[in-house]
Formats: sequence, C-alpha cells, structure tokens
Amino acid sequence: MSERRDYPPDEGFAEDFLPGDGPEADAAVRPPRRRLRLLPRVLLWLLVTLGIALVLNATLFRIRHVSVVGNRNIPADTIAALADIRPGMGFFSINEAHIREGIEQNPYLQLIRIQRAFPDTMALVVKERAPFANIQGVGALYLVDEDGYVLNKIEGLTPQNSLPVVIGMQVSEARTGRQILSSKEGKVDEYRTLIGELRLQGAVNLFNQINLTDDSHIYLRHTDGMIADIGTLSELMAKIGTLRAVINEISRSGPVTGFADVTIPGEAIYSP
Repeated sequence: MSERRDYPPDEGFAEDFLPGDGPEADAAVRPPRRRLRLLPRVLLWLLVTLGIALVLNATLFRIRHVSVVGNRNIPADTIAALADIRPGMGFFSINEAHIREGIEQNPYLQLIRIQRAFPDTMALVVKERAPFANIQGVGALYLVDEDGYVLNKIEGLTPQNSLPVVIGMQVSEARTGRQILSSKEGKVDEYRTLIGELRLQGAVNLFNQINLTDDSHIYLRHTDGMIADIGTLSELMAKIGTLRAVINEISRSGPVTGFADVTIPGEAIYSP
C-alpha cells in the first residue's frame, strides 16, 4: 500500500503565480515606452547632422580650384568648361555622371576619375584618345582610337591620314564618341588585340591596310605593297616580331613587296 501523507497548504503559492498575473505579465503587456521616447531623439540627431552637412557644403566645402590632369592637346580651361564645374559649387553636390557626360561630348576625351582635395580643390583626371586606324563601314571610314571608339566620320573610302584602313569588321553601328559595333561577335576584340600589339611594337604605321575578314587568316599590307598573312591572333607578339624582322631585311635592298607567310611564330616564308 502507498503511504498517504498530508502536506500543509502553501499559503500564497497559487495566488502569487497564477497564469497571466504577476510582474512578468505586466512587463509583457506594458508598451515599449523607452523606445518610443528614443525615436524623436534619433530623428532630431539626423536632422541636425543633415543641417550641419548642408551648411558645411554651402560654406566651408565649396569648390574654389579646378585642375585637369592628363590632357596634352586640349586646354584645361576647355575641359573644365565641358565639365560645367563653376567656382563656388558645393563640394558634395557634384554629379559625376553629369561631369562625365559633359567632358565626353568631345570624342577625343575620356574621364578617368574625379579627385577631391579638401576643402576646396577638385581635379579631373582625363585621357585624350588618339587616332590609330580607319575602320571601313558602309560607304564611309571611321577614325577610331586603339579601343575602337569613333573619333570622326570620314565620308567616302579615301583615308585623310597615313593610318591603316581596317576592313572586314562588319560594322553594324558607328556613333561618334562611342565604341564601334560589329554584327559579328569578337571583331572589336580582334581589332583591339591586333592594334594593341602593333602599338607596343611601334609598327602601326608600317601598314596601310588590315584585313580582319577571315579569323583564321588575318592579312596586313605594308605601305610598299607587301602582303603578310599572320594566321590567327594566337602568339601575336612573336608573329609581329617576326614580320618586323622580315620587313627590315627586305627594306635593305629595296621596296617591301611580295608575300610573307608568318602564320607560324618565329618562322617566315617570303615570296618576292
């Protein structure tokens, strides 16, 4: 049999801890008054901070000096005018997109970055685009830089400079100040790669025509008339170096004419 025991009643136990009663329950239903009181203070702090920033921007941090870095042929005053930055403008109210759009109205200019020097000086770091080739489009030539950005449109198919004419690009769109577009994927990259290597080796002006029609057989025509097949753009540095050596050797005895096969890096087959 189980033993029965009588326990004395716990006075106040049930009353003190009834569900929904007691200090814990009061805390659960009590509204977060402290947080509500803190919100106006935070808003006031933000408004004060904003007001101070606006005052500093309008008084202390005002542009008084504008400099231009990277220009060679285009005067700094011209570039600053295109940027539409006027002395007295707020340091932090400058719209970089607006400045870029203004500067790059001139297709020969590219904005690289904006540098701020507290408290009152701003520098515009620019790059002047240089012409490297004429790309043949539909019934026109487009003077372009090494990245294929259009600097000018030349009516007709006769170049007005000594730069090479690039054919076979399959131009689909050519807008001044914008990179030229091709209907065939990869053509612009081919142009950039080839021109970049020719520039590095100082050989751009050796040629008056570049034919990019066939990806597997790219042709360069020397200014004296020699045609060179460099194949694809693989191992391009070695191929251009080999071609330059061939040109130097031929030029010792007369005009650089004939045909050169330099599709294999480091080797050349020349036919007068």
